[in-house]
Amino acid sequence: MSLKYLEMKSILDRSTSEDVLGRIASLKATQKPQWGQMTVEQMLKHCQQPFIFKSRSPKKRSLKRQLITWFYKPMMYNSKPFRKHLPVPKAYRVDQTDGFDIERQRLATLIESFDHQTTSFPEHAIFGVLTPKQWGIGMFKHLDHHLRQFGV
Repeated sequence: MSLKYLEMKSILDRSTSEDVLGRIASLKATQKPQWGQMTVEQMLKHCQQPFIFKSRSPKKRSLKRQLITWFYKPMMYNSKPFRKHLPVPKAYRVDQTDGFDIERQRLATLIESFDHQTTSFPEHAIFGVLTPKQWGIGMFKHLDHHLRQFGV
C-alpha cells in the first residue's frame, strides 16, 4: 500500500466532508462547466447517486464488465484525480432535475447524513467488493471531480 493511498481524502473523514459541503454551498445556479455538458443542476443530482447507489443490489457481471472493472477499479481509489471528459454511463445520466436549490440541498443532506462510522458496504454494482477506505476515497474523488468541473 503506497503512502499516497493513505494520504487520499475520504468522504468518510468529517473534515473532508465538511470541506466538500463548503464547496457545494459556494456553487451558484448560473455556473457553467469548465468541461463537459452537464448543467450545475444535473451535476448536483448526478453526485447524489453514489450515496443512493451504495444501497442497491449488484447486477451479475458479464465477462466484459469484469474486464472493464479490472481495468477501472483502481482509478476509484488511487491518488490521481479523475481526468476530464470521462463518459457517464447511461444509467447515471441526468435529464430531469428539481431545480438548483433543491438538488444542492439534497446532496448536502446525503453527505451530512452519511454514516462516517460505516465499516461495511454492500458490493458495488460496477466495481464489486470495495473496502470502506476504497468507498470513501472513491466517493470523495467523484465529488471532487464534479466540483472542480464547476470551478469550486
